[in-house]
Amino acid sequence: IAQDTFELSGAFEVEGVITPSSGIEGYASASEVYVKRGRDEEYLLDTIEVYSNPVGQVNHFYINSDYISGNIDGQFSFNTFYPQLAQFLQRRYPKLSRNLEYKPDTSGVLPEMQFNIELRQPSEWSGIFGMKELEFDQLMLTGGVDLEKDSISLLARSPDISKGGMRLKYAEV
Repeated sequence: IAQDTFELSGAFEVEGVITPSSGIEGYASASEVYVKRGRDEEYLLDTIEVYSNPVGQVNHFYINSDYISGNIDGQFSFNTFYPQLAQFLQRRYPKLSRNLEYKPDTSGVLPEMQFNIELRQPSEWSGIFGMKELEFDQLMLTGGVDLEKDSISLLARSPDISKGGMRLKYAEV
């Protein structure tokens, strides 16, 4: 993905505040979004809205669009989450995560969060992430991350999922 060229256009609106103490608070929306990857892959998105409302040290994020909706709640920082997750994966699953690149996090503050995310018609957008062969109409993701307890949980459910010639009905992993 990183080596491809991308074009992005649409109507965008952002209103919010970013502070070190409370994180991100605000609203962002986009409509009539057009994304072109490489020379011939095109993707359209009617609308997407993202809200953030931190309360004390707990972040609350909500997302809604024609393809995705859900929420993420917990104590975490967007600045440090990816490096912390990458460190966890390399410690617990070194063979699966050996190609992850990141700058190690030394903040000492470990994330704890829960999430519920529904993807609708993700086959429409799976190509943008290099997964064109993966097809499904709906995917529910539920789980949590608690790196202080060295724990990640993920439940994925789909009524119908296929890749290549293999098809699963009512898959739950």
